[in-house]
This record gives sequence, structure tokens and C-alpha cells, in this order.
Amino acid sequence: SSSTSRCKECSVALRPNVLMFHDTDENVLRDIGEHRNEYQKWEACVEESVLSGSHLVILELGAGGNVTAVRDESEEVFHDTLEQLQQRGQSDKVNSGSVTLIRVNPKDSGFQRRPN
Repeated sequence: SSSTSRCKECSVALRPNVLMFHDTDENVLRDIGEHRNEYQKWEACVEESVLSGSHLVILELGAGGNVTAVRDESEEVFHDTLEQLQQRGQSDKVNSGSVTLIRVNPKDSGFQRRPN
């Protein structure tokens, strides 16, 4: 199609830097891998901060049940942090942190509990 944007150097059709289902574009996947690694480092720092006495509130706005990636991540961080707090024993209540998940969604506010 004449409306397709093309690279000025090699005439290959251009595409947005967006992950599509079953994507195999190495340029997109490399960037996503780098961002995922940075996010994991940040998440570990946040969880460590909670274990040192900070209070984490995960505020999830409007994430529904059709594409559950945001909901799944919120619940995973909540459960992982809560589990770490419980493993730590909470013996020192003065320095114990906390984690709270607030889900704001009038149509789909349910919460998936992990089996014990």
C-alpha cells in the first residue's frame, strides 16, 4: 500500500515499537527485555524497602478482566511482598512494613487469592 511508511535506507515497512501477540521482532523484544530487567530491579528495591519498615500501597485503577496483565502483576507483587513479610516473622513490630492492594474498578474489583 502507498500509505505504508517505509525506511528511507532499505525500504522495509516501518512498524511501531509495540509488542504484538506472538511477536518475533528482535528490536522490540530486546527493548522489552531491557525494560523488564530494570523493572525487576526496581521491584526488588521496593520489596526490600517494605521489609525494612516502609509501607507499600499498590493502587490499581481501572484494570479489568479482559486483558489481565496489570491485575496479575499487582496481585503477584502483593502476594510476593506479603509472603516475604510473613517469612520475616514480623517479630519486630516497630520496624515491620506493610503492603496493601487497592483495586479501583466498579465492574470488576475481585481479588484472586493464592492457595496456602
